[in-house]
Amino acid sequence: MDSKEWIDVQVNYSFPSLSQPYTQKELDMFYGVMDIETFTSGSESNQYEDIVIRPQKPYAIGYLLNDAMVKDNISPIRTFYIDEAEYDSDRLILNFIHDLQKHGKKITLFAHNLGKFDGIILCSTLTRYGYKIDTRWVDENKLYKIVVTTPEGGRLTFIDSLNILNSNLGSLAKSFKSRVLKGHFPYNFVNEATLNYFGKTPHFSYYSDFIDYKEYIETRSDCWDLKAQCIQYLESDLRALLFVLNAFNGEVYKDAHLNITKYNTISSITYNVFMSSYYETDHNLVRVRGNVESFIRKAYYGGTCRVFKNELFNGFTYDKVSIYPSVMLNDMPVGNPKLVYNINIKDDFFGFVKAKVLAPPNTVLKNTVLPYRDPKGVTITYPRGCFEGVWFFEELKHAHSLGYKVSIEYGFSFQRGKGLFNKYINEIFPKKKLALDPVSRITAKLMLNSLYGRFGIRDRDIAVEFVGGERAWELENTYNLMEMSEIYNDLYLVKYNKKAKLSWEVQNDNGVVSSKPVFANSGKAGGSSVHISAAITAYARIEIAKFMNIPGNECFYTDTDSVVIQNMLPDTEVGDDLGKIRLEYIVRHGIFIREKLYCLLTNEYKLIKKASGVDSKSLTYSDYISLLAGNNVTLTNTKFFSHWNHLTITINDLLITLRGVPSSSTAIIIYNKPHTDLVVYSPSTNKNINYIPYAKRPFLPYDPVNNTARERIKISEPKQPLASKIIPTDWYRLYNPY
Repeated sequence: MDSKEWIDVQVNYSFPSLSQPYTQKELDMFYGVMDIETFTSGSESNQYEDIVIRPQKPYAIGYLLNDAMVKDNISPIRTFYIDEAEYDSDRLILNFIHDLQKHGKKITLFAHNLGKFDGIILCSTLTRYGYKIDTRWVDENKLYKIVVTTPEGGRLTFIDSLNILNSNLGSLAKSFKSRVLKGHFPYNFVNEATLNYFGKTPHFSYYSDFIDYKEYIETRSDCWDLKAQCIQYLESDLRALLFVLNAFNGEVYKDAHLNITKYNTISSITYNVFMSSYYETDHNLVRVRGNVESFIRKAYYGGTCRVFKNELFNGFTYDKVSIYPSVMLNDMPVGNPKLVYNINIKDDFFGFVKAKVLAPPNTVLKNTVLPYRDPKGVTITYPRGCFEGVWFFEELKHAHSLGYKVSIEYGFSFQRGKGLFNKYINEIFPKKKLALDPVSRITAKLMLNSLYGRFGIRDRDIAVEFVGGERAWELENTYNLMEMSEIYNDLYLVKYNKKAKLSWEVQNDNGVVSSKPVFANSGKAGGSSVHISAAITAYARIEIAKFMNIPGNECFYTDTDSVVIQNMLPDTEVGDDLGKIRLEYIVRHGIFIREKLYCLLTNEYKLIKKASGVDSKSLTYSDYISLLAGNNVTLTNTKFFSHWNHLTITINDLLITLRGVPSSSTAIIIYNKPHTDLVVYSPSTNKNINYIPYAKRPFLPYDPVNNTARERIKISEPKQPLASKIIPTDWYRLYNPY
C-alpha cells in the first residue's frame, strides 16, 4: 500500500468568532496630558545589581487639560518645580496629584513614554504613600496604563500615548503641523547645584544634539533662568502633545465614532476601526486556541531582512508602496480550520502545513526564499539543504515553483476569504496618498500599517501588583508567577499572567501528606487570529522574494518592504500606486554589515545610516568602511534604563562593540537533515566550506568629504581549510511527493 494512502483523516474544529465592538455616541475630550523632567542624581551602588547606577530624580512636573475638564476658572495648565529649600521629589509628585484632583475625582492623562519613564517615577512615590496602584500591560514588558486610587477616593488614569503614536514628540508635532513645537532644553546641564541657576546660557555642547550653532548664537543670553526655561519648555511639550492627541482623536472619531481613550495601543484602535466599520460577519473570522494556535504561530515569521552581499557600487534602492496593505487584498484564511492529512503541493489547498523541504542548489536558485525557525524558536534563517517547518501554503507553493522539493505531513485548511480587507484598504489608501490635511494623511497611514499585527496578538492578561508580604504569598500560591521583587521593606512587585493559575495536588507518600503546584493553565497559548497575521506577512515575503533572483540584476539587501539591487527596474513596475515599487535612492556606494546595520551614499552624496540597537548618529562613514574590512568598532552610547523591579530609572554610558564583517557573513546556512549538522555553503564555489573569503573589495575611489581621490585597497583572504561536503543531494528521493 502507498504510504500516503493509509492516512486520509479530516478533523473539523470550532472556535469562537470575533465580535464587533460598540461605537461611542460622543467625542470624548475629557482628558489631558502630563510630563515629568528629571536630572541625574550622582552615582550610587545598586543593591539589586552589581553595578554603579546614576538614578534620575524628578525636579519639575506639569499637566494640561482640555477645556471640557476645567472647573471653576482654574487654569488648565499647571506646572510644579522642586522646592529649593527641601529638594524633595516626593513632595513634588504629591503636590501634583493633590492639585490634579481639584478638577474632579476621575481624571485621565496621557504621558508620552509612561511605561518606561513617567510611570516608574509616579509609582515610586505613590506606592510609599499609601496609594493603590493598578497597572495594565500589553505583555510582560510593555505597560500601557496605570490606574491610581487616591486616599480621597479619586481615580486617576494615566495612559502611555507612545503606544498610540509611536514616534518622538518633536517629530509628531511637526508632522501634525502643531502651532507649538517641541522646544530645546539642556538636560545634561541640570543637577542639584544648578536647579536655580541664573546667568549666561549654558555652553553649546549642552544643545548640540538639538540645534545648530547659528541658532544657538541667535538665542543665547546673559540672563538665562533655568527654572523659567524649564517651565517654558515643559509647557511647550504639554501643548504640543495635547494638540497632537486631540487632532488624532478627532480624526478617528470622525471616521469610525471611536475614542482613543477607550483603546490603549495603535493596533487596538485600528483593529476596532476595522471591526466596527468595515468587517463583514459573513467572513467569520475566528480566534483559534490551543495546539492549533501554537501550530499556526510557527508559520508567523515576520518580514524579510537579509544581506546577500556586503558592498555595492552604483545601485538602486526601491521601496514597495504600502506592502502590507497591498497584500491584504489577497485571499485570507477565514472560517474554522480543518485538520487535513494526505496533502500534495499541487492540491487546491488553502491554509498552513507542516512539511519537509529540500532547497535547490545555487545553480538553480542563487538566493533562497523560504524561512526557517530554529528548534528554540529564536533565530530565523533562509537555509539550503533539507529542513522542516510550518508555512503558509501559498508561500510553500511559491518556493516549490522556484525549485524547492516539498513533502507535506499534514496541515490546517481554511476557507478562502475573498475581499476581507478590500473595503478598508481601498477607502483608506487614497486618503494617505491624496489628503492635503496632514492629520488625515498621518491617520490614514497609521490605519493602514498597524492593523495586520493585531490579529497575531495572543489573548493574555498580564497583571502587575504592588503588594505587601501577605498578598505576595497569596499570589505566589495562586498563579504561576513571572516575577516577584521586593522593592522596599514589605512592599513587593508581583508580575503574573491571570490565565496561568495553579491548582494544588495533594500527595500521600508513605503516610506523609504534602501538596505540590500543578499548572492548570500555562497561559502561553491564549487565543488569537494569528492565521491572518501569518498569511499577510507570508504574502509580503513572496512579494519581496520576487526581486531576489532577477536574472542580470543582483540583489544586495532586503528589509521587509525594500530591496537594494544593482540595476534599475522597468518603468512598468515603478509607481506610487498601491502594490507598485518606488525608487527611493540612487546609490553610489552601499555597505551592508548585517541586518539593520548598513549605510548608503547616494548619488547626491547624502549618507543614509541605519544601526539597530545603537544611535546611528554616532557612526561615521569611515566606521562602516572599517566594519566592512572586518574590524570591530566600539561606541559609547548613553541610554536610559527602566527598572520596574525596584522602581528606578538610571542613565548609563555603555560601551558597545559592533563586530566587523566576519568571513562567513554572506554565507548560507545548510542543514543536512532537520535540526542537525550545520555547515556553510559558498555560492561562489558551490562547495560546503568553513568560511567565505573576504571579497577583494575596491573602496570608493572618490572621497566626497575631502574632495580627493583615494587609492583602491585590496583586502587579503584569511587562509582556512575547506570542510568536507556532507549534504546528501538525493535526500528529496526519500520524501518525493510526486
